[in-house]
Amino acid sequence: INVLANLSGQAALAIENAQFLKEREEMQAKLREEQTLKAIGDLAGIVSHEMGNILGKASQRVQLLMMGKYNSNPDQLKESLWYVDGLIAIAKSIWSSITEYKDKTVANVISIHPLADDISRAFNHSKKLMDTWNIKTSTLFMNSRITIIGVGTLPDIFKHLVINSVYGMETTGGEITYSAKVMPDKGVIEIVQEDTGKSLAEDIANHRTCGGEFFAEQGKQGGVSFYIAKQIIYDHKGSLELQSNNGKGTRFVIRLPLDFTRV
Repeated sequence: INVLANLSGQAALAIENAQFLKEREEMQAKLREEQTLKAIGDLAGIVSHEMGNILGKASQRVQLLMMGKYNSNPDQLKESLWYVDGLIAIAKSIWSSITEYKDKTVANVISIHPLADDISRAFNHSKKLMDTWNIKTSTLFMNSRITIIGVGTLPDIFKHLVINSVYGMETTGGEITYSAKVMPDKGVIEIVQEDTGKSLAEDIANHRTCGGEFFAEQGKQGGVSFYIAKQIIYDHKGSLELQSNNGKGTRFVIRLPLDFTRV
C-alpha cells in the first residue's frame, strides 16, 4: 500500500509537471507570435515611411518633367532622369534587403563567421558611395582570428549598420571605424562601430527620430537598414546600444554571444 501510495503521488506530480510544461510552451509560442506580429508592424511602418518619401520625391520630379519644365535645358532634363532613376534604385535596394533577410532567416544555416572578413565585406558593399562622399574606414584592434558562430544573416548586421552611417555622411564626408573585444569568461564579443555623422543617441534622447528607436536613421535610406541590423542582433540573442561619439557621430555597441546556439 505504501509503495502504491508513493507511486500514485509521483504519478500525480509528473502529470502536474507535464501540464505546467505544456502551458509554458503554449505561452512561449503565443509570446513569439506576438513578437513576430509586432516586428512585422514595426517594419511595415518603417518601409511605408521610407517608400512614401521616395515615391513623393519621384512624383514631384516626374510632374515637373511632364510639365516640360526642363525641355529647354538638356542638362537639367538628363539630371532629372538620373535623379528619378536613383530613387528607383534606392526603392529596389530596400525591398532587396527585406527579401534577403527573410530568405536567410528561413534557411537558418548555422556556420562560422570570421569577424574581420564580415566587416571587410560590409565596407566593400558601400565602397562606391564611400568613395563618392569621401568617407574613410578603419579597423582598430581587429584580430583576424576572431570568429562567431551564427546563422547566415549575421554578416548583414555590419552591412546594414555601415549603410546607415554612410547615408548620414553624404554631404559631410567622415570616417567609420570598427573595434572588437572578446570576453571569454562570458562567451561574448563586444563590437563597436563609430562614425562621425549624426548622433542617433542624441536624436533618440530628444525624440527627433521618425518613429522612435526602431526608426533611427542617419540618411535617406538608413531606417530600414538600422531596423534589420537590430533585428538580426536580437535573433542572435545579442544587444545593441547607441551612444554619442563625443557629440560628433554615433557609437553602435554590439554585444553578441560567440556561439549563439549555446545561449
